[in-house]
Amino acid sequence: MFVPARSVLATPYVNPAERAAIRSNPLPYSARSSGATFETVEVGNHGCDIVPGHVIASSRFAVCWRAEEATGATSGGGLRPCRREVGGTLEIVRQIGTHDDRW
Repeated sequence: MFVPARSVLATPYVNPAERAAIRSNPLPYSARSSGATFETVEVGNHGCDIVPGHVIASSRFAVCWRAEEATGATSGGGLRPCRREVGGTLEIVRQIGTHDDRW
């Protein structure tokens, strides 16, 4: 399981100009999602590619949510490139997540 560090803040729906303000004070941005409830969450492995010295795992997710009177669903995927270390263990190099574009 991947658990982000406490210093990580995901800002998926923010333009780059707003990110500096959010980094200096993340509470107002985080408060926007308070009151949201996940009705269903489906997460699964999609595949795994092995290339010399690396393993690239891909995943998919689907979420149904509600917040007060609003409801919705979102889905997407992710890539987790890992580097194979000398002892054979895998070190996560990067975590990449995307949302499916529904516009």
